[in-house]
Amino acid sequence: MFPIERILKIQLILIFCFTIPNAVMDEFIPALHLVSTAGLYITFFLSWLYVLCHPKVLKYKNSFLWFLVYFIIYSAFIYVDIAIEPEYPLAEMLGCPKSVTEFFRNSMILFMYMLLVPLYSKIHDYSFLVKSYILLNLPLTIWFVMHYGNLYSSDASIDDMTLSSLVLASSASNAMLFSVLFRPKWSNKNSFNKFCFILILLGGLYVWGVLAKRGAILWFFVTLMSYKLIISKKPSKTIIVLLILLFIVYLCMPLIIQLVSNFSPFLAERMAATFIEGDTSGRMNEGGGYFYGIRQFLDSPWYGSYFRLITGDRMWQGMYPHNLIIELLITMGILGIIPLILFILYIVRYIRKEFLNFIDRNQTAMELVFFVMLINTILLMMSSGTPLLNMNYWLIFAILLNINPKRK
Repeated sequence: MFPIERILKIQLILIFCFTIPNAVMDEFIPALHLVSTAGLYITFFLSWLYVLCHPKVLKYKNSFLWFLVYFIIYSAFIYVDIAIEPEYPLAEMLGCPKSVTEFFRNSMILFMYMLLVPLYSKIHDYSFLVKSYILLNLPLTIWFVMHYGNLYSSDASIDDMTLSSLVLASSASNAMLFSVLFRPKWSNKNSFNKFCFILILLGGLYVWGVLAKRGAILWFFVTLMSYKLIISKKPSKTIIVLLILLFIVYLCMPLIIQLVSNFSPFLAERMAATFIEGDTSGRMNEGGGYFYGIRQFLDSPWYGSYFRLITGDRMWQGMYPHNLIIELLITMGILGIIPLILFILYIVRYIRKEFLNFIDRNQTAMELVFFVMLINTILLMMSSGTPLLNMNYWLIFAILLNINPKRK
């Protein structure tokens, strides 16, 4: 019997849980990265082999098909920008493929992966993905930070480092987020599960303290609040409670910063810079990425102008603006951002409507795992990252837009 469920589990783990392992392998044993890449292609091939033998398994919802159309249109915009009307050479632009051929190949692979999303509904309990993410990422993140943390928290050059401090801090935030929201069971003993829960939180806090990345910390709490608000039966009451809590936190911020300084002076310094001095790492200032991006968007608001920043400032020339919304606006304009907003609203409505069904399954629901991943991914991309050939970003949307409401 074809072990399709096991193959799909391996595939999902390789896609969503190997950011840190792959980067660490690149740093120390590059050959091992080839093994994980080969595993991804093998599971891809076997999945399509299964589909060829069972063609009726691929059933698509209209929402998913419209999203495929959106992806094709987005890719067409990018193709025009890099192949027909290029402003800069690909090698000089951040987060871009090395050639047009590579862009076309990777886009086709991503498209083919999205066509496989109906298969993922064959897996009913997604606790394996939650546990795999925590086990594969948090220990390696802590180890990496313990060895190189002094570089990240000082003025020393880290240009040669494979992993950025934001990627490491986000990895720790994601592990804590999964642990808080899904409370994975590591054993039949509650005491051991509680011990693991505390250990994960302590490990994440350690990474936060050393790296002091405000974005990863902020988006962790915003994701938690957004998730609780969306699944709440009484959203108006939840909003009031959250606003009161935020007001209390704001009033207590000087005390919080003082307490954090005992744990991590570097983090306390950055928190003070944010809440007292209004520092945002220069992105929102005149001459920052957001400034150039908004100005470029206003020059061509309806259809966009170019997928990277066009500016005389050498620091930002050819860069993405480090904000998902601004990047989509300069790429496709207002008419390109509206469908994305509609897709998000569709997903939120579906999650709110079906939430009790997810809980009744007494399993880690596929819908909730990917919904949390979607919230966190979008929020993180508000301060870093790009949707260009971003498999996690596109695949999470595709999965959520094709989930069958009648799935049990």
